[in-house]
Amino acid sequence: MEIAVTKGIGDELPQRKRVLSRRSLFCLVPPLLLAGRALAARARGPLMWLASRKDANVYIFGVGGSPDRKWFNHSIESAVNASKEVWGESPVGPVNISNEFIQQLGTRAQGSLFDDLSAQQTQRVLNLVAKLGFPREQLQTMKPWYAARVLSGVLLAKEGTPMETMETPDTVIIDLAEKAGKAVKSEYSTWEQFMRFFDQMPKPTQVQYLSYELDFAEKGSGAYKAADDAWERSDSDYFVKNVTDMMRRYPDLYRALLIERNANWVRRIDGFLSAGGEYFIVVGLNHTLGPDSIERQLRERGIPVRAVQTKPDSAF
Repeated sequence: MEIAVTKGIGDELPQRKRVLSRRSLFCLVPPLLLAGRALAARARGPLMWLASRKDANVYIFGVGGSPDRKWFNHSIESAVNASKEVWGESPVGPVNISNEFIQQLGTRAQGSLFDDLSAQQTQRVLNLVAKLGFPREQLQTMKPWYAARVLSGVLLAKEGTPMETMETPDTVIIDLAEKAGKAVKSEYSTWEQFMRFFDQMPKPTQVQYLSYELDFAEKGSGAYKAADDAWERSDSDYFVKNVTDMMRRYPDLYRALLIERNANWVRRIDGFLSAGGEYFIVVGLNHTLGPDSIERQLRERGIPVRAVQTKPDSAF
């Protein structure tokens, strides 16, 4: 397989207190050096991680969003084709639970959404629904996690990428694996289990989740494209700041979404390595960044893991 092993961004990630954002880099680095880095970035594809033990290998691919397949390349395809199992986060196949079930799960038994929010959080929600043209009264009966997902979906649709029609990198990988006859499995075996994960979060964690989604929405219409572009060029600084901000501002959410789930992935990967063979895991990029990332927890468990820099097909 034509891939390059590099020093991983996880090795350069900070202790919990030190992060240099991409904006800071633009203030510190001379323009000519930045131009050279931009040219080098175009010669890189997205980063993967490789955990190994004896004759067993597990590829861990952290993905962002992308409106097209510019990120896809021979290195990634070869890793998928070499694997006997391909794992993702979301349940495999079409969403097979009804809107009625989701609405029932996400609807409060009593009180209003705004009862759970501070005055500042309430105003932020009201500002967003006014911008989106979404009825305030519909939000009042929602649990915080459900309001977060609904508002995120409405925002995506308004930006021209409705959730139900998005071809995300993880779905591209899963489709490739299914067409190749691979065993395809997922962190959550059913969509009901997937949705119940959010519903079972404690209320303060749900409120942090809503605030986290509001942070992203308030960045404006260019935020999604900026994130897509940063991922495609392996620009870790952009995403390291997001993970560090979550850890600092929303510690309960950080634990629920990243620390605990990453620990589950590490136990699963350890089992794959003991069983032998090749495996491919596709997860959201945040799972592969920060002091509690999958690769860091693998190292803490004594499992060797290294970064694998893919190359755009045009660079071969």
